[in-house]
Amino acid sequence: TAAICIIAIAFAQNFLLQVIGVRKNWLKLLVCIMSICPTTYDVWNIVTFGNYYVPHIVIGFVYIALFLKLCKEEANGSKKRLALKILFFVLSFLNGLAGIRYVLSFQIPLFLSIFFPKINEQVKKGQCSLKDFLLQDSYVFFSGLAFFLCALGYGFNSFVLSKLYKFSSWSYTDLCGFDIGVLKDEINFIVETAGFRKVAEALAPSGFVCVLSVIMLIAFIVGIISFYKTNNDKSKRIIVSLFLTSFIFMIFFLSVIFREDIPMRYFYPSLAFFFPSFAVVIENETFNKWHKWILCTSASVVLLCSGVFTIQDVMIFDTNASSYAVHNFLKEKDYTFRFIIADEAQYLKNSNTQNAKSIKELNADTRYALTGTPIENSLAELWSIFDFIMPGYLFGYKKFKSLYE
Repeated sequence: TAAICIIAIAFAQNFLLQVIGVRKNWLKLLVCIMSICPTTYDVWNIVTFGNYYVPHIVIGFVYIALFLKLCKEEANGSKKRLALKILFFVLSFLNGLAGIRYVLSFQIPLFLSIFFPKINEQVKKGQCSLKDFLLQDSYVFFSGLAFFLCALGYGFNSFVLSKLYKFSSWSYTDLCGFDIGVLKDEINFIVETAGFRKVAEALAPSGFVCVLSVIMLIAFIVGIISFYKTNNDKSKRIIVSLFLTSFIFMIFFLSVIFREDIPMRYFYPSLAFFFPSFAVVIENETFNKWHKWILCTSASVVLLCSGVFTIQDVMIFDTNASSYAVHNFLKEKDYTFRFIIADEAQYLKNSNTQNAKSIKELNADTRYALTGTPIENSLAELWSIFDFIMPGYLFGYKKFKSLYE
């Protein structure tokens, strides 16, 4: 699944880069690698658990590419254009229907990045014609209608869920203003995703990567400023504006409106638009060549080294290390519990697993096993649970198998 999702990201992003006019193949390859390279352990989990996060990113790339294609009227032939319109608006509705993450990641940021500049333009002109504003500007028309359909889909989703399920209570604790703690988590996630490591020795390779990641971010900010000053390509400006709007909106939403405990759940899909923005900044002809060299070199080195460090962390990290340490301590001390209670005891159904072997080695006067599914596939599962609570009651496994299986 992860391999399929990684390939899907590469193709979807390449489609978006073609639509916005990025021409250099090496640059397309670089940003495609950047979008799937595990710069941190969190990003590794996101990419490998791709069926949860990656579809948000893939659909976001395809959706924005369709939007820009329709706005630039690049679809040749009325039938092809009509098919793209139908696909775009159906996708808008489905984004809302699929859930809040799609709405937050790119629907609302796209709407804001199109509407605010247009309103500012109308105010400067001193006139605000509703017809000119909504109908004659294709960017405003498609983004506005898409946002309406997305909101309609999300409303329908909420209505159906309210009929299917009864929510007994609603917690207001997550909606009570600015939270410094969540903002700090978001900032940490951003800088770590960019290659920065909290625990790094100054003269070690990880310390060198931290320095380069800071240089990369500064060079990227300089590149964005240069881009806005000199480039008037509307589709490219929309991509950069979309990234900045999504970035700022998600910080505001998570820190002020909704204090989410896991910011990356919502935040990472919005950071995905950094990669096409990076390509647009690098291809900007007026961007100083030395700044380009610094940005590309630092990004490439950070990308390569962070990926190597992350894979190294994944290879040596054991999520059960603390549990093993506690188990070994209790075993060595020959400690006896008054009670041992195994909740969700169906996880002991395979007597050959480390979980089953470890808990059966612990000493207790009384043992309980709680499960709603003591038998799922075979009677051996029931034997394994009884082997924990009453060892020997159902004989050894060989005898049990010959008698009952």
